Amino acid sequence: MSRAHLVGRTHFGGAFLLLPAALALSRVAEGTLARALGSAGKARRLVLSLFFRAALGTERILHFETLDDPGFAILSGGKKVISRSRLGGLVRAVTTEGVKKLTLATESRGALRHRRVTLSLDEHVVARFTRKFKIPKGFHTLRNKKMRAEKLFFLHWPEARRFLGLVVTPGNGKLIERTLGFLRAVRRRVQVHQLRLIIDAGASATNEGLRRLDHFGKTVFLIRAPRRPGYVDAWKRLPRARFTPYEEPGRYKGAKPKKIELAETTTTIRGIARPLRTVVVREHAMKGAVIPVSDRDRGRLDVYHQLCVHDRLDVHGRRVARRRA
Repeated sequence: MSRAHLVGRTHFGGAFLLLPAALALSRVAEGTLARALGSAGKARRLVLSLFFRAALGTERILHFETLDDPGFAILSGGKKVISRSRLGGLVRAVTTEGVKKLTLATESRGALRHRRVTLSLDEHVVARFTRKFKIPKGFHTLRNKKMRAEKLFFLHWPEARRFLGLVVTPGNGKLIERTLGFLRAVRRRVQVHQLRLIIDAGASATNEGLRRLDHFGKTVFLIRAPRRPGYVDAWKRLPRARFTPYEEPGRYKGAKPKKIELAETTTTIRGIARPLRTVVVREHAMKGAVIPVSDRDRGRLDVYHQLCVHDRLDVHGRRVARRRA
């Protein structure tokens, strides 16, 4: 009995479990990127290298110069790890049109057809420090300042734990613009029974953005509202009897549950005919938290948040028939 040829040892043995998904992606790349790169083999090598670079946490392309793991070479479609100069050349040779075709071919939005689905649209800011290109500035929430950055907008399907879309914009990209773009794309390509979309506070930063979302009458929006002073004062004036207590799981297994209270009201937005259904969340202040003197005097030791549920209410809080978008 002949023994299989031993190539060597690898530190990435678990990555071979991802090989079926990576090969499926490479087959799509062969049909969309091969023309720009000159051959299907180059398209396959490029996609496999970038896929496992991201999956295994190789931070930058320059690390390919010292990466000599035979397992990684097999995963990326060759006998040796591709050099950084060759990989960079393949990346630069890909056309924008080819990348768009690859993106559309892998979005798999057909699974949404004739279903009642809840999607989430999120943004992630990536800081850019290079001076080789002119990159517009955007607000980085973690660094709490404006800086050169790019924004990644993800359309996520929480129930299926699947990403349905990705758009990269300069740092000055707006969440409301991407929301409108994703809505038009989903409505145009697939017929959904009902679409519910969860959006962060960036979409409700201005009333103009809410008015633009109001045109999509068949879509239900769950939007986190900004904590403006006027909004917070109105939430604090709600009677305590309006709030219903709930418990959320703690931050880790076995942690003490977090106590919150919910109250439902409506908010009037200028330019929108009917009031928006509003869910106010009151989160109990943590033990040892520093409370401002003004709040301490008023007895308000809680943190307030608000969720605007855009699903067509009349003045009495009853749901009304949605018009066609």
